[in-house]
Amino acid sequence: MRPYWYGCYYQLLEPSVDFDTWQAYELFREDLNMGVAVVIRRENAPEEMKKIYPKGLCKDRRYLVHDTNDENGVYDIVATGASLMERGFEARVEKRDIRIFKISEIK
Repeated sequence: MRPYWYGCYYQLLEPSVDFDTWQAYELFREDLNMGVAVVIRRENAPEEMKKIYPKGLCKDRRYLVHDTNDENGVYDIVATGASLMERGFEARVEKRDIRIFKISEIK
């Protein structure tokens, strides 16, 4: 993830210190047209899924959203930047866990 820290930082969910909330942020390199969304489900967060809306994508380009814990790509999502920013994608995370979603342009 180190290269992505040299790009843009976006807070994707409202910041909170409560144990019943989710947290999410995005690191995105416009020069590479790729980045990561880091999604955190705290221990008392009741929802099993949270809708995540990436930012900073090119609206007319196509992107692959890949859960880095999903080795076989079963849950990969392919969509335009406009679709991802407007409709988002579903992040399923176990309680007290973190998922990293790699977002990369498909050429």
